[in-house]
Amino acid sequence: MRTAMATAIVGDDVYGEDPTVNLLEKRLASLLGKEEGAFFPSGTQSNLSAVMAHC
Repeated sequence: MRTAMATAIVGDDVYGEDPTVNLLEKRLASLLGKEEGAFFPSGTQSNLSAVMAHC
């Protein structure tokens, strides 16, 4: 596990530089038939974003 973590290609997901998060967002958007996806680390954050998008 440590070897995998040490050799993983990572980036800052806030700036859209993390390839793992980018792949997750693209796969889910494709699966759901949407143009783009957004990953939120918590339900609270995603709920707040959903409410703010509709106001």
